[in-house]
Amino acid sequence: MNLFNKEKDLILKVTNLVLLLWLIGSITIFYINLVDVIMPKPLMTYDEYRSIHCEYKTFENKEECQTFYNSYKKANENSVYRKQKIILTSLGSVIIVSATLYLLNKKKKRGIN
Repeated sequence: MNLFNKEKDLILKVTNLVLLLWLIGSITIFYINLVDVIMPKPLMTYDEYRSIHCEYKTFENKEECQTFYNSYKKANENSVYRKQKIILTSLGSVIIVSATLYLLNKKKKRGIN
């Protein structure tokens, strides 16, 4: 399959270029988020979180630091969900763009005349 043949029209060459760049971007986004989901950043324990974020702040009670820690854990859970959603979306994009590139540039079979 030759995407930028001399025989192809300019509009087809431009379309192939756009689809090729889109495909590269989709594959890159898929790979980055797949690595992030497979090898997530480790979560801090409550003691680590408290020593970093709560020692220098004055809270009226100790439960506020625990509340902020719970928010931190929930945000990380949501982050994994968003990354999984991006993985599926970018995988779909890779499949659709690849199929479009293939169908747009496949050689037409010549029938018996």
